[in-house]
Amino acid sequence: MTTTRRFDADRKPPRRRVDKVLVLAVLLGVLFSLHGIDWGRGESWNPDQMAFRTFRYFKGLPFCPGDFLKPPFHTYFNLAFSKTPVRAAVKVLGLPRAVREPLTVLWSRILTVFLFGGSILLVYAISRAFSSLRASRAAAVLFATSAGFVAFSHFLTADIPVMFWMLLAFYFGQRIAFSGRYRDYLLAGLFTGIAGATKYNGLFVGVVIPLAHCLRAGPVSLRSLALDRKLLWGLAAVAAGFVLANPYALLAFPDFYSDFLYN
Repeated sequence: MTTTRRFDADRKPPRRRVDKVLVLAVLLGVLFSLHGIDWGRGESWNPDQMAFRTFRYFKGLPFCPGDFLKPPFHTYFNLAFSKTPVRAAVKVLGLPRAVREPLTVLWSRILTVFLFGGSILLVYAISRAFSSLRASRAAAVLFATSAGFVAFSHFLTADIPVMFWMLLAFYFGQRIAFSGRYRDYLLAGLFTGIAGATKYNGLFVGVVIPLAHCLRAGPVSLRSLALDRKLLWGLAAVAAGFVLANPYALLAFPDFYSDFLYN
């Protein structure tokens, strides 16, 4: 006797299993980073901190960096997701003004920890596309428990943020080699630009775009490689991402050009 299986329209597709080792790696990285996160109380106490740089007005426009020796995107990021929300919360909740600075420093460091956690996930995803599950797990755990990364999550420098944006750019650059969709080119370029606007050396991750493009295209002429629309859009997205994350690079171009060359 044979039986037939009836299609159940309400049945949900099977979910992908969550890798418990990856979850453990992220938890370890976050927990290690949270230890001592209140160090310094209301001060960052790091000469290279970028989260609380001061702005100036430029031709009547606000939020212009004081200089361009270091790019300002993480300062903008921290202003949008830490300083402004904390200031609003303190005002709405009627908390003493004295707690505003310590809370801002604490939340800014927690945001950095989130970026570190995202970096762990990206290291796992990038490794998984190239290697075995065991190797990907090992990479995630070793990365998450690196003492250097854990320490830098307390300093409010641009090191953890630029690493996150570079890994995100590399992740989509990697996808160019496998799928070659316009979206992958554009996102790889956009996040490369953001990485460069976080720390100038972050722009170097953009080399993954032409390299992955060549791997995807195979043995074709150099001219057809260079003039491919997808590659040109991807490279244009690098400039677009950099300007969107650092608009005064155009608005105050002479100052930007001078400081950039000094580097």
